[in-house]
Parts: sequence; structure tokens; C-alpha cells
Amino acid sequence: MYYKLNYLMTRVCFTLIMLISQLTILRCQDLYRYDWDTVQVVLTKGWNIVSLPLYFNYGKGIHKDSLFRNAVSSLFTYKGSYVPCDTLQPEIGYWIKLVKAETVQIIACPAGPIGKVPVRAGWNIIGSTNIKVLVDTITIEPAGIIISKFYYFDPDSGYMVADTIVPGKGYWVKAKSAGTIKLQDVPGGGPEPQWWPFYYDYPSWHPAGEWIASEHGDSVDADGDGRYDEYFSGVWLVHAETGEKKPLLRYASHPDWSPDGSHLVFYDGRDYQIYTVKILCLDPVRFDTNGILRLTNGGKNFFPKWSPDGEWILYQISYPMSVTGSWLVKPDGSTNIQLPTLNWYPIWSTWHPSATKILYFGVAGSMFFLDIKTNQSKFFTVIKYLDSYIYEYPKYSPEGNSIAFFSKPRVNPPALWMIDSTGSNLQKLSPDYVWKYDWSPDGTMLVFLYWVGLCPRSGSGHLWIMNIDGTGLRQLTR
Repeated sequence: MYYKLNYLMTRVCFTLIMLISQLTILRCQDLYRYDWDTVQVVLTKGWNIVSLPLYFNYGKGIHKDSLFRNAVSSLFTYKGSYVPCDTLQPEIGYWIKLVKAETVQIIACPAGPIGKVPVRAGWNIIGSTNIKVLVDTITIEPAGIIISKFYYFDPDSGYMVADTIVPGKGYWVKAKSAGTIKLQDVPGGGPEPQWWPFYYDYPSWHPAGEWIASEHGDSVDADGDGRYDEYFSGVWLVHAETGEKKPLLRYASHPDWSPDGSHLVFYDGRDYQIYTVKILCLDPVRFDTNGILRLTNGGKNFFPKWSPDGEWILYQISYPMSVTGSWLVKPDGSTNIQLPTLNWYPIWSTWHPSATKILYFGVAGSMFFLDIKTNQSKFFTVIKYLDSYIYEYPKYSPEGNSIAFFSKPRVNPPALWMIDSTGSNLQKLSPDYVWKYDWSPDGTMLVFLYWVGLCPRSGSGHLWIMNIDGTGLRQLTR
């Protein structure tokens, strides 16, 4: 049969797909180069003070040789005395000597704009951010610690007082004690999200309709002093109308609500085990710290989905290979069973509205059902008209008459598509570059992640909402 594959080979393919999807998060591709942040810096012959105006490459910085073709010195930063180095890091200014003038194009994969720059007691060489900042608009935390002007270096005139902080340049400033210089407002106002393009991921709309659970990472005011001082990565709640966000569960991933909205199922990113938690209140957000229940033991577990009747939780195990596949677990953890392995090995799955069947995506766009009572499989349909190599995240609409899914064509951008419950009437639901999504409880809207690539356009990495007919498109989070 065309759709039957060797079982072992399909398991290997599934593992490779999971690995590739994770590696895709960690690298920039030339395909999206035109979306990368670019800063042009004009430098003169001789000594210059330079800086890196964005958080590049997730903390790895940039080696000087990749930026300055005419450099004839090491980089030198200042920490009470000059310290030589070879790699530029954000927030810091550096001396460098060029054998001739050049214009540097700083092009790299950013992890977000610089908002605050730390200073120590004494003289500092600080870095810049990605936009021009008037010195008069700069704020200091705590107030009053800066006891000098901001100075830049001009090869012809020496040190000059700066009225503007220019991207790519560095500046001398003296502080009487440690603190921070706030150059601009950035999302969250504190430490930058670790994976900036994935501000939000795996949205799950609460049955009551007011809030959406989603993976997210951002800074929070942990001690209640009015300052953002800690990074919170996990599941957040986002208001479906205003976009207001608030942290819920640290380290949690792939959230999914129980049918009555009283519990959330997720996997913990530290141990890859499936858990449930009882949610006591959404506004203000509270959960039962004694009611976090672990449902799995061992392996790497993903994509938990609550059955429509609340009786089961479907999830996937990707490791070890001896147990790879689809599993069912009771919400109280009392029963945990592996579903039969099939020739059409399932990669992505969802519950049928009846809660007695599971809809699978197999290979080449094939779809089929598995009856969880009889363990019998039945072919459903094939998505014939999309030149796609990835089909993911099938989800029935709340009324059960439509099935949405994500498709990544070989050539064109990814988007959401839909067929009716009979397998016909294929139609495109969303704009391009749409990935993870969920239905609204009444089935009239979709919330989704818009993501152009690791180096995104405006609005990329955020949640958007639209009506099923394509109208009312709006960005939800900022």
C-alpha cells in the first residue's frame, strides 16, 4: 500500500522531525535575511569606541573579525582598567583601532532591543541600543547616581559631550554607585526574553472564553517593588480582548484546558513529564500548589490533549523508541496505556468530538481514525491538493463539523487550513506564516502564533486573533 511504511523507519522519521523542529528554533536562515535587524555604523581611521546595539545570537556576541575588516587591535573594554577581548557583547562599549575608515553593517540574528545598560561605581564605557536616544530622555535607576556627562570620542577633537546616543557607538559615563541607565522601553521592561521570536506558543483558549493560556517568556516584578527583575518562562494567561498577560506556571509547556476549565494539563520542560494542575481563579490568577499531579513516569512526553468528555488525556512519547507513540492516561493517573502501533504511524493527533475516537495525521497527508475501545483503525481521507511536507496540529471545531490543521508547503509559507468533518471542502483559513493555534470556545474565531522566522517582522512571535471567515484580524499581544 502507498501509505504503509516500515514501522521502525517511521519511528526514526518521527524522532528526526522532532529534532529538526527544535534545531529550527536555534538558527537563522538566509531565507529570512531581509528581516534581520541591521545597524550601519560609520567609523574613522584610528581609534573608535564601538558597541553592539542589539542582543545578538542569544548571548554569544559577535567576534570582532566578523565586523571590522580593517581592525589592527584587539577590543578593549574598561572595568577599572582596560581589559582586552575579541568578542563584542551588548550593553558594553569597546575601543578598537582601524587601519582605515570603514562603514560597518551590523547584520545578525537579534534576541531583542537593549533597554537598560548596567553601570558600576566609577567610569564606565557603555553600549548603545538600536535607535538614536536623546540624552535628555535617559532615566537612571536609582536616580542621581550619574555624576558626569556622556562623552564620545572624536579622533580630531578628542572627548566631546554627547547629546544623542547613536546605535553602534560607545560612551564614557561616570557613576557614584552601581545602577542602570534606561535607554528605551522594551517589552516587559526588564530582562529580555530568552527566545525572543517565540514570545508566545501553543495557545489554548479557556472554555469560558475570556482568557487564553499560552507558552511565553518575559520579565516580571518578582518582589513587588515595581521593577521588572526576574525572567519567567512557562505558561501565561492572555486576556482574549485586551491582550493583558500574567504569569501562571513556570517551566510549563503545551497547555490544554480540561473541558470544564477547572484544570490545565501540561508537560514540564525540565523533566518532560505530563502534569495536571487545578486552577482556582483566573483573575486574579491562582492555582492549587498542592494540586499539581504528575501523570507520567519516564521518557519524553509531549502534546497532552484532554478528551471532550474529560475522561482521558492523549499524549505522545518520543523517547525511548521502545515506547514511542500515542498514549492515554486518566486525569488522576490511575490508568496509563499505550495505543496500538500502526503501519500508518501517527505523528500528530487529536480527539474526535465523540471522545471514543482519535484522528491521526499519518504520512503524506493521510488521515485516519483509531477507535480507543476496539483499537481498530479506519482510513479517513488524504489531503491531496497541498504540496506540503508537514501537516500538524489537527483540531476539531467546537461544534465538530470542521477540522483545522497546520500545513507547511515545500515552497510557500505555512498557514492554517480546514476541511469539513467528511474530509471535503478544503480551504485556507489564515494569512501566511501562521503556526500554532486554537479555536475559540464558540468556534467563531481562531487565536494563532504569527511567526515569520527566527528574525521576525513586526508582530512576529505574537498571538493574533481573527474570525473564521478571515475578518477582524488583529494583533492580540505586544
